[in-house]
Amino acid sequence: MIWSWKKCVGPLVLALTSSCSSGQPCAFENPSNPDRLADFNPRNVYYFLDEEDNQGAVGVRAVEVLVLLGQDRCRAVRSDVMATVNGVAMPLFQNASVANSLCQCTVLFSRQVTTSDQPLAAAVDISDASDRIHIEVPQGLFSHTLSPAPATLSRGQNVTITVGPVAEQLQFASVAFRSDRAGDVQDYEPAALINGHDLTFAVPPAMPAGPGEVWFQLIGELSVTQCEGAPSCRAYTLSHLRVPIVIE
Repeated sequence: MIWSWKKCVGPLVLALTSSCSSGQPCAFENPSNPDRLADFNPRNVYYFLDEEDNQGAVGVRAVEVLVLLGQDRCRAVRSDVMATVNGVAMPLFQNASVANSLCQCTVLFSRQVTTSDQPLAAAVDISDASDRIHIEVPQGLFSHTLSPAPATLSRGQNVTITVGPVAEQLQFASVAFRSDRAGDVQDYEPAALINGHDLTFAVPPAMPAGPGEVWFQLIGELSVTQCEGAPSCRAYTLSHLRVPIVIE
């Protein structure tokens, strides 16, 4: 995986996993007798397009699809439950671990995928001999663009960029500036205002002059056109983008 699902914005992903109090053993209830897909109830399906951009460090952007099965109890599924995205197999990942003093139990499938600036359709199937789940996200695969991309900025400058492509409803954004100055490990985090697909923020006046990076963390929701075999299917984008800049 590019970055572990645990790094996904905590309040979103952890809210979608089942949990129990830390006073109970943090483990699946049924390790010796995991559920068939048909037994995995109640269930809800969450599709995540998970994007990590290491452009500032190694010039690499990678995208991964995560499919999370939400549940009320901490129960594992059988290893013969299979998932595909556009016909390509997605390995199963199951984990029970303590986070924020709660036992978080997660069942998900993940697959690194190839995307482009233009949205592509994603079709996901989850099945075994007992049942099948099918979801379609018509604009489910893409890489974000930032226009104009920040380059040379001034301290105190107001900046507006457009987050594209317009496949998603942008729900959350945070911006952090980091200087390359030796010994400066502080993140400078201005408030970010979302207006449709436009993101506005001010360059922190305390940001040191010279080279640095601006980090963007974005959450958006995508449209789901088919949801078969589950009462609810939701689709989100989770993105961490890094852009090199120079502060004048």
